[in-house]
Amino acid sequence: MVNSDIRNEDIILGTQQKVVDAAMAGVETYAPDFILLSQAPSSAMIGTDLAATAEIIASRSGLPTACVDVQGDRDYIYGISRTLETMGRLLLREQSRLPGTVNLLGCNAVDWHGDTLAGAEKLAEAAGCRV
Repeated sequence: MVNSDIRNEDIILGTQQKVVDAAMAGVETYAPDFILLSQAPSSAMIGTDLAATAEIIASRSGLPTACVDVQGDRDYIYGISRTLETMGRLLLREQSRLPGTVNLLGCNAVDWHGDTLAGAEKLAEAAGCRV
C-alpha cells in the first residue's frame, strides 16, 4: 500500500502525476503482481480521474491495473465487495467450467476464518456441489 500524499494545493496543480509517481515508487519498492487504485470521496470531489490514471500506470508498469470507486457514502460491505469484484475482473481469466463445482469468492481474512469457511464448504457440498 502506498499513499499519493495529495494535499490541498494539489487540487489546483493537479493530482494525476502524484498518483502515478506514488504507484511507480510502489512498483519499485514492492514488485507487486497488480495495482489497484482506490478512490475515496475526496478524490472524487477534486476531480481525480483514477480510471485514466490506472491506464497510464498500466502502460508504464506493464502490470494489470484498475481503479475501485469506494465512496464514503456506502458501508464497509459495499467497499470490500467492489474491491474483490474489481480484483476478480482484473486478475481472473475465464476458464472452462466444471459441472457441479462452485468457487467461494469473497472469503477474505477480514470477514472469514477457518471455521466459517469450512461451514460454507459443508453447506455447498451438502447441496451436491464440489468446492
